[in-house]
Amino acid sequence: MFDKVLLSVLMPVYNAELYLAEAVESILNQTFSEFEFIIIDDGSTDKSLSVLRSYAEQDERIKLVTRENKGIVTTRNELLSLARGKFFAIMDSDDISYPERLKRQLGVLEKKEKCLIVGCRDLLIDPEGLPITDINKYQYHKDVDAANLKFNVFQTLNSYMAVTEVVRAIGGYRNDVIYAEDRDIFLRLAEIGQIYVMPDVLYAYRQHYTNTCLLKRNEITRNVFRVVSDAYVRRGLDVNSIEHQLENNVGCMSELHLFSVWGWWALKAGNIKTAYKYAIKLVFKDTFSINTWRLIFCTLRGY
Repeated sequence: MFDKVLLSVLMPVYNAELYLAEAVESILNQTFSEFEFIIIDDGSTDKSLSVLRSYAEQDERIKLVTRENKGIVTTRNELLSLARGKFFAIMDSDDISYPERLKRQLGVLEKKEKCLIVGCRDLLIDPEGLPITDINKYQYHKDVDAANLKFNVFQTLNSYMAVTEVVRAIGGYRNDVIYAEDRDIFLRLAEIGQIYVMPDVLYAYRQHYTNTCLLKRNEITRNVFRVVSDAYVRRGLDVNSIEHQLENNVGCMSELHLFSVWGWWALKAGNIKTAYKYAIKLVFKDTFSINTWRLIFCTLRGY
């Protein structure tokens, strides 16, 4: 379509039928429009492929690949290999990019030659799209990198744009650290160039009651620990100083705990409707808990 492609948007898809249309449209409706949109359907068993084919027929920017299931990291590396753009942007199939996201991130990478990857502040939303809280509060290289080196700091570094050839040159995504591959990319790029996170909310990151972060918490925890530990070793830091953190973070996260966390986060962020929603859920699931009634009282009070 283009003699020279400046930007490739990369989307892996697996059984995302419920939210897929909103995710795809959030990219197609960007204020910056001259990009290729490469999508791999990773062997979906729901109606995701049908949804994708419908959009691909309507918009020539979409390059759709479908095949058997190979997993998220293999799919991301395949997407990276197909990208023709000088830069690439990651887009997940259940999230939402705000209209200015691509334009704003592209502007940073074109202006700052030493910058290899740029993220943005994310708005956590619940399955129905209600706002929970903003995250990714660190902005500049030193602070973002330091946060990534802290094993227990919660950031969602999946709404980023990066320099394609540089990510290829460092080997792309690591298959041995599934669900921590994005943090690994940030840490490795920070060692050879600048990283930056825009202070504006340009992306909505959808949380689920039974999403990967809940169901695979132990695997994610161990892989994040491995990524951080590897960075410590590469940088000549004392990896023994963080080993105790692994034991403190391994364990099951119940649905009740998730509802409580979302409720308190939403309340603190001023998202009272969301906080009330999860306070009510807790009333029915954990009626006699002091925490439940504290959340109810604070939500009704408004703080």
